[in-house]
Amino acid sequence: MTDHNPGLKAILFDFMGVLLFLRGDYAGDKTVDAVDGMIGGVVDDDAFRKAAQSGLNLDDEAFEKALSQIPDKYELYPPLWDLLPALRKKYKLGIINNGTRLTYPYFDAKLNLADKFEVVLSSGAEGVRKPDPEIYLRAARRLGAEPKRCLFMDDSNANIEGARQVGMQTVLWTNREEGVRRFIDTLRSDGLETGSPDPPPLIRESE
Repeated sequence: MTDHNPGLKAILFDFMGVLLFLRGDYAGDKTVDAVDGMIGGVVDDDAFRKAAQSGLNLDDEAFEKALSQIPDKYELYPPLWDLLPALRKKYKLGIINNGTRLTYPYFDAKLNLADKFEVVLSSGAEGVRKPDPEIYLRAARRLGAEPKRCLFMDDSNANIEGARQVGMQTVLWTNREEGVRRFIDTLRSDGLETGSPDPPPLIRESE
C-alpha cells in the first residue's frame, strides 16, 4: 500500500528487505549466521557484543571476523540502487535499521553508504528501534525534514504503521519487484522523472 502527499523532501529506507536481500547462493556459516540472527532486536550495541561473545564463546577477534563477514550474505537490488544518484539530486536520503551499528563499517566498505545516504540510524546506537515513533522522528530531524514530507519504506507492516503514526508517507515492500514499482509510482506522483511511464521496462534496463 502506498500513501502519498505532494512535496517530498526526504526518503528513508529500511536496510534488510528493501535495500538488501539475502543472496540466493549464500551457503551459510554457523557463527556468522548466529551473530547475524541476534542483530534485529539490538537496542544496545555494548550489550549485544557481550551477549554474542558470551553466548557463542567468541573472543574479540572471532566476533569481529563474524561481523566483517555479514555483508557477504546480502546482495543489493539493482533496480532500486540504480535510482539513488537521481534521487540524491532532489531528496535527502537516509536509512533506519533495526540492528547494530557495529556492522556499519563493513557494509560501508562494500556499498559506500556514506556517499549515498546522509544519515544511517541503527537501533543499537540509537537505543530505540522501529516501530517506536522516536526513531522516525529522530531521522526526520537529522535530515531537516518534517515527518509529513518524508517517505519511509519497509517490508514490515508494524514498521510502516509506526512511520504513519508520526505522519510520514509510506510504501510497504511486500516483495522487491512490487516494492520498487510502488516506489517509482510515488516518485512520479511527486514529479520526479524516472524515464519510462511503465515501471517494468525501467526495472529491466537497470538489471
